[in-house]
Amino acid sequence: MAEKRMKILTMMHKIDKGGFYVRYIALVKGMLEQGYEVHYLCTHEFELKHENLYFHKVYGLDFLPGNLFSKLFLQFYLLSYLYCKMYRVDKIVLFGEGYSAASALAKKKLSVPVVTFMRADPIENFEIQGRMISAWIGRKLETFGFKVSSRIIVNSESLGRKLLKRNPFIRRKIRYVPNDIRKEYQKKGKRLYKGKYIGFAGMIEKRKGIDNLVEAYAMVCDKIEHDLLIVGDGPLMSELAEMIKNMKITDRVKLLSWRDDVVDVMSSVDLLVVPSLSEGTPNVVLESLGVGTPVIGSNVDGIAEVLSNRKLLFEPYDVDKMAEKILDVFSSRKNYMAYKAMCRKRRDLFIFDWEEKCIEEIERVRR
Repeated sequence: MAEKRMKILTMMHKIDKGGFYVRYIALVKGMLEQGYEVHYLCTHEFELKHENLYFHKVYGLDFLPGNLFSKLFLQFYLLSYLYCKMYRVDKIVLFGEGYSAASALAKKKLSVPVVTFMRADPIENFEIQGRMISAWIGRKLETFGFKVSSRIIVNSESLGRKLLKRNPFIRRKIRYVPNDIRKEYQKKGKRLYKGKYIGFAGMIEKRKGIDNLVEAYAMVCDKIEHDLLIVGDGPLMSELAEMIKNMKITDRVKLLSWRDDVVDVMSSVDLLVVPSLSEGTPNVVLESLGVGTPVIGSNVDGIAEVLSNRKLLFEPYDVDKMAEKILDVFSSRKNYMAYKAMCRKRRDLFIFDWEEKCIEEIERVRR
């Protein structure tokens, strides 16, 4: 008798560029490779194609009153129940507590287990942006989503502690699966540009602290040979360009939008700087470690957990210390190689099969 294929439902508003979505699609792909049948609710189809991958469209519903979040939430709430019942879905697998909250009807009426992956602290992100009403609403949504969840999987132990402090009832639900260095990032790529570069890659948003990096770079650029290479996009892109112009460092900064050749980008810089104000476990740090490019980053939970060495860290918001650290890295060949060696020691700890570990956790969850 043939083994029953496990049926999974997942939901995502839209697929954007960035580490969050890279991991989401990687997990979907991993489940398909394991023989799962995956149904997904989204506003548009994934680029990923597979005979066992089924798209179910969600609409913006511009003709109805209310904001986009409320209209999407209502659709996810009703459609998740409908498709779980129609296709006899075994489990719901999601990235984010909001989607878990939207699975409440399916969980209550059909007893479908809900597995929630948490990649970062959304409440902390709202607070960094000064959006205190959003933070309050987010806390309510988080608690409800976690009550719906059968399992909560975090990518850093520090993130798990934060979530647990706000929601003590999740103690038995929470599990830790760190990000890995993916196989394609375990070898050196080609240099895309001539010259020497300090690099940044990620969303151009407040949480990433990119304005602090630009300020720190402006303080030291006349003392080092390295230009600054910024790869990414986001809501603060125009403000960032204006800031670079006002600081009169346009000729020393190269602004690029998103690129798919991550290995080559990481191999084109001599140092990656990650100035984030809040993080889960940033993929960009692991990608840089994978290709052998040294990394320094802000002393926030996710980054500190990966680098685990005070010499590789500076305090978030402390522009002066960030500038000092950059100068120290390039103060001599000996210093540079020492930073590189410190990063190399961390690399091997993150070489494993992330999808496999995540799927093991999903399979452990029972009705």
